[in-house]
Amino acid sequence: MARLAGNPSARSLMRVGGPALAPHQMLPEAVRQMAASGVKAAAVVDGTAKVIGILTETDLLRRLEVDSSLALLVRLSEEPDAVGRCCAGVRVDAVMTSPAQTLRAEATLPEMAEAFRRHGGRSMPVVDLSGRLLGMLSRKDLIHSCGLAGGGR
Repeated sequence: MARLAGNPSARSLMRVGGPALAPHQMLPEAVRQMAASGVKAAAVVDGTAKVIGILTETDLLRRLEVDSSLALLVRLSEEPDAVGRCCAGVRVDAVMTSPAQTLRAEATLPEMAEAFRRHGGRSMPVVDLSGRLLGMLSRKDLIHSCGLAGGGR
């Protein structure tokens, strides 16, 4: 309803059902979960579902000491076992960004836009008043909600 009224909240734009990772989870398992869900970022939560960090594609590339997915492809062509060597035995909390920038579920469009401008990331966890994960909001979804997405490449 808020989306139709032109005053969306983070709750009305967020995606639910993506993976929520545990800090003690092993990195290869977390990456498999993210890939299976088709996401490039996942919230890391404690035992009470409070957001304590975020694991992003950028965090993973940094761990692999490359700047982009293309650079990773080049590295893998030269070192096929690079991912296994870099990630085996590594926990999510060793790689995640913490603390995560979050959005309140009631955040307004201007608040969401300002948060993404300040943060610069592609996704942010949306949380309740206690900091528990409700969903994820991507910058792309925010742009689409504003009708600003173009059809070009």
